[in-house]
Amino acid sequence: MPLISFVNWDAIPGVAHAAFGGWGVTALGVICILQYVVYLQRTRANQDETTSAFDEIRSELDNIQKDHRITRLENRLLREFVSETDVDRAIRVLLNNLIPNTDRGFAVSLEISGKDISVGQSRGLSREARKALTVDPDILARAAGGEPFVLEGPEFRSSHLAGSLTVADRRHIHRLFIVGIESEDALSGLVVATHLFHAETADQRHFALLKQLVQRISELRRAALALESQRHELTRTNDILELRAITDTRFESPVDMIQEFMTALKGKTAASRAVLYISTTAEGVSRNSFVRCGTVANPNVERQLCQAEDAIATQAHSTLTTQVFNRTDLLRHGIRSFLTHALAVPLVRKGATVGAICLSRDSSDRFDDADIELAMWAADYLAGTILNALQHAQVEQRARTDGLTGMANRASFDEAIKKEVLLANETDECCSLLLLDIDRFKVINDKFGHLVGDHVLRSAAQTVLVSLERLRTHDRVLAARYGGEEFAVLLPGVNETGAARMAEVIRTAISDHTFVFAGATIPTTVSIGVATLPKHAMDVNQLIAAADGALYYAKESGRDRVAIARATDPRRGDAPVTQPGASQSL
Repeated sequence: MPLISFVNWDAIPGVAHAAFGGWGVTALGVICILQYVVYLQRTRANQDETTSAFDEIRSELDNIQKDHRITRLENRLLREFVSETDVDRAIRVLLNNLIPNTDRGFAVSLEISGKDISVGQSRGLSREARKALTVDPDILARAAGGEPFVLEGPEFRSSHLAGSLTVADRRHIHRLFIVGIESEDALSGLVVATHLFHAETADQRHFALLKQLVQRISELRRAALALESQRHELTRTNDILELRAITDTRFESPVDMIQEFMTALKGKTAASRAVLYISTTAEGVSRNSFVRCGTVANPNVERQLCQAEDAIATQAHSTLTTQVFNRTDLLRHGIRSFLTHALAVPLVRKGATVGAICLSRDSSDRFDDADIELAMWAADYLAGTILNALQHAQVEQRARTDGLTGMANRASFDEAIKKEVLLANETDECCSLLLLDIDRFKVINDKFGHLVGDHVLRSAAQTVLVSLERLRTHDRVLAARYGGEEFAVLLPGVNETGAARMAEVIRTAISDHTFVFAGATIPTTVSIGVATLPKHAMDVNQLIAAADGALYYAKESGRDRVAIARATDPRRGDAPVTQPGASQSL
């Protein structure tokens, strides 16, 4: 190309004229150089524009590719979430996609119930952090809006949430992404993650996707709560109908009906023990419970539990409100026992307390809202609908119960043994009788006084009742105060071997029990006579005589022992008197 073609004569006419007018070749060279410089500048500018355009195109392609990845992720996750109906599985899917690689961080779901916060599911979080994880109140407040947010910088480093993480968990973590899970217009959970869907940086589409998925979890949780509420109502209605059916069933006495009602209530609330108290005075709950279910074998433990239940019921009785206790609450009220949770509900009628229900557990499980609701219904039902039955039952129970020992009285025993012996003869079944006598009881009275004697009688009676409960004998077994320091235990359907075994259990329990009154230890033992129909007797009088003869032999043989009546043929009319040569001592 000719050199002269690089020159723009229109732009520099003066210089060209001077060059041809005398400056010569030098001037022309300068002009060419200047023109070349201008050309290079324009070329460089065009290259910069081209590079910038390519960069913009590359950025747009990256964004398109990123949008395509997010779109594919959205489509895949939304398909999974739309088809998912289980809350726990939906949360697991979310955590797995938030943190595909647990080497780079963690994701965790937190469950919130009132003031309690616990770890639900986690991915990549250490076991130590799961146990220690805490959340700041201001973080909970921010999460309550349902919008995802980032905790980073000084706010992250100074938070209790970051402080509860282990060193390994905090490694390479500079921020946390947090979003709240709502149900029934309240915060019910949190999702906390170190990354969003494996992205190095999170943008608005990641936040929008996270919010959309968490909203789906909230919907599933609300649906689950609604279903659980329906199940709860159905279960509660069924429980109420079953309890009402008990009161509609015909029993031999109101006492039996109320015993069955309380036993069923204990089972439906998964309580270890259940007690119904009826007020005998305006000042407080009767210390003698009307019905008690779930006694234990050890008399000392049983006595301690009874005292604890009395104190628990008094709380509800005095405040006219339902009282729920955990282990700490019980200790704060000075109630020390093996009980870990308790529920006391007053029976209120016309503004006055007429009794109380006490339910208790010795496990770590607390009474939930369903248990409390059912107990409150039962208290209201007992106080209202069947209060008259309770009052009649109370009168009947007093008439049939020995006031000192709480056992059946002599009249109840005489009625029961006639009925059971008649039934045994009609059905060819066994019927056994134990007669117990406290050894040297007169010496106890003379040495320690009648108050101590009464205490020994009460404690011995309680030990007998607890022993029978531990042996799981059937409902027809009757323990009665036969007279003075004598007790009788009627065992329908129990043969000689079974009766002897039960007698030995009772004897051992009383012998091993420490009877203490006002700091004084009272050594106490019993002698027991055993007789069985038809082996030792054919009618009531013969059965009592046979057991009494065996008891006499047990005492004559040294006391603190069990003796079995002499085998005889009652049909010959012989009185089955136990003789040393024919007796068996256990």
